[in-house]
Amino acid sequence: KQASAGGMNVFEVAQWYVQNKILGSIQGMKALLLDEHTATTVGLVCSQSRALELQVYCVDRLKNPTRRPMGGFRAVCLLRPTGESVRALRDELEHPTFDEYHVFFTSTLPDHLLKDLAQADKRQRVQQVQEVFLDYLPLGADLFSLDLPSCMPLEPPRWDQPLFDRLCGGLASALLALKEAPAIVYQRNSPVARKVAEEIEERITKGNHTSDSDLFRFGKSASQPALLLLLDRRDDPVTPLLNQWTYTAMVHEALGIKANRVDMSSVPSSGSNSEQEEVVLSSEDDFYMKAEHMVFGQLGEALKEVVDELQRQQTGGTGQGSAQSKFTSIGDIQRFMDRYPELRRQERTVAKHVALTSELSRIVDKKNLLDQSELEQELACTEGLTEAFNRVETLLEDRGVEWQGKVRLG
Repeated sequence: KQASAGGMNVFEVAQWYVQNKILGSIQGMKALLLDEHTATTVGLVCSQSRALELQVYCVDRLKNPTRRPMGGFRAVCLLRPTGESVRALRDELEHPTFDEYHVFFTSTLPDHLLKDLAQADKRQRVQQVQEVFLDYLPLGADLFSLDLPSCMPLEPPRWDQPLFDRLCGGLASALLALKEAPAIVYQRNSPVARKVAEEIEERITKGNHTSDSDLFRFGKSASQPALLLLLDRRDDPVTPLLNQWTYTAMVHEALGIKANRVDMSSVPSSGSNSEQEEVVLSSEDDFYMKAEHMVFGQLGEALKEVVDELQRQQTGGTGQGSAQSKFTSIGDIQRFMDRYPELRRQERTVAKHVALTSELSRIVDKKNLLDQSELEQELACTEGLTEAFNRVETLLEDRGVEWQGKVRLG
């Protein structure tokens, strides 16, 4: 059922799990208990207003020794299947603060941890334990992250086994969420890609290291399986050195995007507006969904069209005067008030993207990125480099070019 809700859309599948499978299946007043990993996941797919609609009146970390008993509430626990999370849940069950507990783990739970949990539930407060496949951060319809800072510790002679297990576990969870047992293709000259491919293949065959060998059998036709393509970033060392010019890539490189959130607190123009100290870029933002892959030159025109349309709606479609001056009856006032919340939402969205675009434009001018990018493309695509070499020397001596740009060109 969850796959039909979103198909190959990792965001909609995750949203279905949280809002329908987990929160929507439990009636009554609920408290949502999370760990440091699942708190980010839930924040990506379920807004506060939607949580309230689902009767979630308390959201808290599972590890909270100061929490007081909350009679009448059902605790819904969404946790990663780790020893640390199970220990925290054991501690909670020793001194329960809720009448009952509904426990969901974001991937398959090892049998020994399930046994530990059963032994800790001496007061029989746990009503159910389920496995949902949500061990990743859904950032968009076709994009998810495992929130791993780097895979470099997997390089010889080092080998970080917990990092490798987290990488493969997250991939397996995403495949289970999408109900896919894919054909696997990996980069032949990459030992890491080969090991990941072998581990994923073993997990598919052995039920993600559980006793359920049929876990990856979904009853679908095997004539055209999905394809899992594993590539090694090191095979293309040039692209990360080039300045990016599409909207999302520029925001990520210039300001940083963390779990679809952009920290604008250090931006000069946002200091007087608390609403713009942190902005969210999500699939619920219609303009962002249209503009996320636009090149910077097209972005200004698209934003101007949205601003003009908003002004047209606010002035009642005439483009002159204010909407308030057009009121001729109680019905006009009522229609305006009905539209007012949507207009305010659109106004905040436009203001957010105007602030982001303005800051990007300021950074482009300050760092002289246009000249840098032109030179980068010339170095990457042209054989005759004599003239380019002279320009590189000029930019390296330019005090207006920051050290990051000089390192890229060097």
